[in-house]
Amino acid sequence: VGITGMWLGANYGFENGIYKDTAVRYTVTKVNGIALTGTKQWQMNDGQWSDPEMFQGVLYKSGAFHAVDNDGYLVGELVSPTKIRATYLEAGEDQAALVTVLTKASR
Repeated sequence: VGITGMWLGANYGFENGIYKDTAVRYTVTKVNGIALTGTKQWQMNDGQWSDPEMFQGVLYKSGAFHAVDNDGYLVGELVSPTKIRATYLEAGEDQAALVTVLTKASR
């Protein structure tokens, strides 16, 4: 599976009791075996994209996908060569449980 490149989609669900629906983009920049790294960004209220935040992940042969960023965890699966469906979980002040759906945009 060619996971390197940009993945576009949305996060939707609750953060601190408030429903959110936010555009997101993950860019996988390096892959070594099943391990990967890259950056993620989200669209802010003013329409601008956030500064890039690093994330690290693994994509198992089974399709299981796990990743972590500065403050949260993404757990899900590659459901097709071009689609990832996952749950983003964040504890603490910005507690959140969000559905994340990503579609491959580039190679």
